[in-house]
Amino acid sequence: MNCGFGRSSEKVLICLLSVFVAVSLLLCTTAEADIYDDFNSLSIDTSKWKISDPGGLFSQPGDGQLHFYSDNSAGVNPPPGGSLTSTTSFTAGFFSMDFNNFFSSNTSPGNQGLGSFAALGLGTRTTTYVRMLRGRVVSKQYGYFEANYFDGTDLHVWYVFTDVTSGQLGLCYDGSAVSFFYNDGLDGWQRLDTTGPDTNGAIVTVTPGWSSPPPLFVSGNPGASGITHFAVDKVEYTPVPEPSTMILLGSGLIGLASYGRKKFFKK
Repeated sequence: MNCGFGRSSEKVLICLLSVFVAVSLLLCTTAEADIYDDFNSLSIDTSKWKISDPGGLFSQPGDGQLHFYSDNSAGVNPPPGGSLTSTTSFTAGFFSMDFNNFFSSNTSPGNQGLGSFAALGLGTRTTTYVRMLRGRVVSKQYGYFEANYFDGTDLHVWYVFTDVTSGQLGLCYDGSAVSFFYNDGLDGWQRLDTTGPDTNGAIVTVTPGWSSPPPLFVSGNPGASGITHFAVDKVEYTPVPEPSTMILLGSGLIGLASYGRKKFFKK
């Protein structure tokens, strides 16, 4: 495209938008994923994770996977879950977790917070958090991918059905808002839509409003009955530009266009 500055404002605008989109895509596609943990060590790496797991449900035997196993056949309620919270806090980026061999015989009823699940999340349970999970309750024959947003008061839930036992969970945090993703191994990454009503009919925008970069966490819950187990292969983080960075870039391009037009008209 010829981007020489001319008298046509439309031409300048088209050129500006083309450059902005091209640079945006370049920034996003050239970012490389960092493996936060590949779980290859002989035990859970406490330099990377703070362990909150009183029942010892998570284990890492050195086979390249983090394992979760729980037998809650006794029906302990609330279910005794476990979690690992990163010792590192994270800025804007895409976070993903590979899971496999998900199984649950949980027969708890739905919509009561009694589901079994494997989850990847951002934030803390005492303030606001988001998490993407693969879960199951008896009312869902096979299970579901579920997006959760706790805004400090209410837990908002959106879900889609699935029967996969292996896949990926993803979260995209742009420095303000969070989007939820899943990969069922069939159609690649798919976004779980949270723009519509949640399970209680509320419409919310997922903007946690963290005052400082949040930690990430991996959690597991056995549900209120049955046996639940799964394994995690790795957790990755891909940095992406925050909205403020893109606004600054756009402002610079607008300034460049304005300067070019003024220079042309002085000729």
